[in-house]
Formats: sequence, structure tokens, C-alpha cells
Amino acid sequence: MSKTYDFPTFKRQVNYAVERRINCGIYDLPDLVAFSDYWHDDCKKHEDDFWNAVESCTEDILYANGFELELH
Repeated sequence: MSKTYDFPTFKRQVNYAVERRINCGIYDLPDLVAFSDYWHDDCKKHEDDFWNAVESCTEDILYANGFELELH
């Protein structure tokens, strides 16, 4: 059985990722990014799509709030 994801889980994972990077969450930052722009039907059943959306949304939130992206 494959795992399914939902929109609240997506937002929670984005919040965790932002907290790991800057030590504050999405609720501490201005609402400059629409989460619904990153969520699509494929995220529900495809793990790669889900995590790619989490990563993209996280990076855009950080960039929109003035945090530079780290180059590895």
C-alpha cells in the first residue's frame, strides 16, 4: 500500500523545513507565498512530487523573506 499525503501535512513539513533553516516557523513570517501554488494532485500519491513541492515552497518562502539560498 502506498502512502498518501494531504495539504495539512504539506504545510507542516514546510514549517519544519523552515524551522530547521532559520529557527522560526512559517507562522512567524509574513504571508508572501501561497502554499496552494505548490500543492497539486500528484503530491497526494507520489512521494517525490510531495517532497519536491515541500523543498520548492521552503526555498521560495526563505527567499521571499530575505534569506539567501545556500549554495552547496
